[in-house]
Amino acid sequence: MFMDNDPDKLPKALTDLMRGNGVSDWDIQNVVAAKGYYPSATPIERYDEGFIQGVLIGAWPKVYEMIRMMREKQEIPFI
Repeated sequence: MFMDNDPDKLPKALTDLMRGNGVSDWDIQNVVAAKGYYPSATPIERYDEGFIQGVLIGAWPKVYEMIRMMREKQEIPFI
């Protein structure tokens, strides 16, 4: 898993969810940007703590489903 952010600066609960589901920083940053919360270049560690706890961790199943859907749309089939 590619992590651009410093995992020591992110809540352990979030890094555990990311690692357990094979989610990268890029995945989260792009889903968050697509929903209009933060620009995609904003490091996760700069997100508001309440947003991290309430949305990313608290609503992880929904966040992960959005990531899954975004990945499916971005897959390019090779012939």
